[in-house]
Amino acid sequence: MDSPVLSNFSWECRKVLLPLYADISKNFHAMKKLFLILSFSLCLLVSSAASQKPLPVVEIMGNKYYMYESKKGETLFGIARARHWDDSELQRINPQAISPLKKGMKIFYPVADNDGAQSGTAPAVSSESEVKELTHVVGKGENVYSIAQIYNMPVEKIYRFNPSARNGVKVGQVLALQPSPSDAPVLSEVKDRNPNFYVLGANESIKDVADRYNASVASILALNPGISPDRIVAGTKIKLPKKGSGLVTVSKVVETPVVENFDIYTAKSKDTWETIAEMNGIESEMLEKANPDVKNIKKKQVIAVPKIVTVTEQKEVTERDARETTPEGIRSIYQDVHKVSSPHELTKTVKVAILAESPEARKDTEFIRGFLTGLNRMKDSSYRIVLKVVNGAGNEASAVDSLKSFNPNLVFFTGDRNLPEYVKAYAESNMTPVVNTFDVKSEDYLHNPYIIQLFSPSSYFNECVASNAYSKFGDRLLVIIGKEDKGDQLATELVRLWDPRRIKYLPEGVGGPETFADNEKYLFYAYTVKRQEVETVLKDVASVKEELPFADIALLGRPNWVMFDEALASEFHRVNTYIPSRFYLDGNSPEAKEFYKAYRNLFNYMPSKSLPLYAAVGYDTSTYFIPAMGQASNDINLLRASSRTIQNEFDLKRVSNWGGLMNPPVYLVNFTPYDTIDKIVIQ
Repeated sequence: MDSPVLSNFSWECRKVLLPLYADISKNFHAMKKLFLILSFSLCLLVSSAASQKPLPVVEIMGNKYYMYESKKGETLFGIARARHWDDSELQRINPQAISPLKKGMKIFYPVADNDGAQSGTAPAVSSESEVKELTHVVGKGENVYSIAQIYNMPVEKIYRFNPSARNGVKVGQVLALQPSPSDAPVLSEVKDRNPNFYVLGANESIKDVADRYNASVASILALNPGISPDRIVAGTKIKLPKKGSGLVTVSKVVETPVVENFDIYTAKSKDTWETIAEMNGIESEMLEKANPDVKNIKKKQVIAVPKIVTVTEQKEVTERDARETTPEGIRSIYQDVHKVSSPHELTKTVKVAILAESPEARKDTEFIRGFLTGLNRMKDSSYRIVLKVVNGAGNEASAVDSLKSFNPNLVFFTGDRNLPEYVKAYAESNMTPVVNTFDVKSEDYLHNPYIIQLFSPSSYFNECVASNAYSKFGDRLLVIIGKEDKGDQLATELVRLWDPRRIKYLPEGVGGPETFADNEKYLFYAYTVKRQEVETVLKDVASVKEELPFADIALLGRPNWVMFDEALASEFHRVNTYIPSRFYLDGNSPEAKEFYKAYRNLFNYMPSKSLPLYAAVGYDTSTYFIPAMGQASNDINLLRASSRTIQNEFDLKRVSNWGGLMNPPVYLVNFTPYDTIDKIVIQ
């Protein structure tokens, strides 16, 4: 009968295949038996290998060795075959291990870099498992876009880890940016990790991170200027440089002590680790490492003794800064990287450059003159001040060359929009702080560690003002006057914070007193920006206040209302007006009068009016930054808050250790009903 295997073939094919099939069938049972024997043998081998117990590993002079305790009668050849070790290498490392071996004799074998699985020891922990969770606490004025800029990551990645962030984020909210290995698998995939950042653990130092990631301490400090070596705590977030950053590899002939092999010593009475070590010319600590199972040496106990020889060889050696080994040395590296003066210098030198975008423009001229007025006030100070004005209106390369040759500690850029690329590049490549003096829209400080944002950006400013207004007046009815201005970010923030049931909209204007109650508390806010319209709002609110004397009324103005502080001062006072602003100069204050007098004495006329007063910005920056830099030995991280400024407050804060600095203070200028002006500083 035909085989079912051949039934589908034609008769011609079957005549050829039938003899072959018969031979295969005839030998099938024999082949099957052989296959079963081979499978059984293989299973025994696998089972034998799997049943081997993990061997202890000892580390001596940077090299790791498996330590095996022999059984009575074993041979080195048999151990090598069972462990899949090289027999000749095993004999070289253990020259005194003569077969048959005695029970309990220690046998050593070097651990290969990729070894571990065959011997039963655990493989080395990968750097992936060392990655700690990276989170960010949302601050005032921050949104998902600005946070993504800080960490140089796609917005979508933040949304993936924090789905609710698509609906906006709140101050104090914690966002996951890099999940920990213990998180859900979907969050702990390697592709979702960000190798550019690291979170310091307990007792970790910058030197530890530098060693682990093969970079110099200087390169880490340069990339993270917000780090001070004196203030490193667990949880500190840093940005990692590329591997090899700051290191130099050279070829050298070096003499290296290595373990040639392991000798055997039988302990005598009164032997100690120290006496045996001295006898064999090694350190006692090394001897103890080679015998981890021996606690107290006894007479006739067999001790493994590493034999050390010096090998001369040509090696590629990574050279590190010798100062990395001590805290004092790392402080010295920090000072070099950030051009910090020695704290022991009796006279501090502060070198400042003004990079004038348009030296002939009124803004730049007034700023420079105000700066010089401040320097004149400090002419008898203990600081040596060196100033250079660089023309930024011409050739960019020439401006950069001029800055490099001068090598200032600080640069002031006078442009008021779009910080030029060459300025940003100069700041980062030369590790020199650049103050972005007038621009309020720039976000370069988020990721460039050497940019200082002098005026708080719009997002921060509006959120800061709104939250402060809510903390003061949140129990009041918020009355919003005028047609909606969708570009009014401050109004948007106020509405977001207020209880919708406590908001009243009056698009046609304030109206008469009948709209309001005499026993209610109100905060008025108007979309109005033009002076004439502002004057109308002030008169209408004042009328309500007069008709309802028991109503508690305050008015929050828009930032540009500060322009009308002289023309509408009396109206502002009548309705208890608060005007938010990044700057405010009270011309009647003693400090302002002193400034005006000094300016007039130097230049024979008064400063030109502007908003802000450009000359006052120059005066404030010089009288704040120069003594502050001198007291801090030019360490920008140690600058303290201002105390004697006339138009601007300064209290610089870093957005991250690898990002730049922002000046968060803003004012709520209160024109009180008592005809006084209070400059309330808020952050």
